[in-house]
Amino acid sequence: SYNAAIVACARGGRWEAAFHLFRAMPHVSAEPDVITFNSMLSTCERVRLWEEAIALLRGMPGEATVPDLVSFGTDISAREG
Repeated sequence: SYNAAIVACARGGRWEAAFHLFRAMPHVSAEPDVITFNSMLSTCERVRLWEEAIALLRGMPGEATVPDLVSFGTDISAREG
């Protein structure tokens, strides 16, 4: 699944690949869910991409995905860097 691949890329230090997979999802009719977004937020936290984290969090409602406590907590951690 895309979620597993995104997590694997992030854990392996391949954050660019994680972003590539995330951005490719709409092109293959794969819809990101809260787990996908939380994985991406965690990726942003690891590499201190707080501006990307903010953009992801703001984009969740547009994807019909409701942020949860993990989403907000990870976003805050990414901003603290």
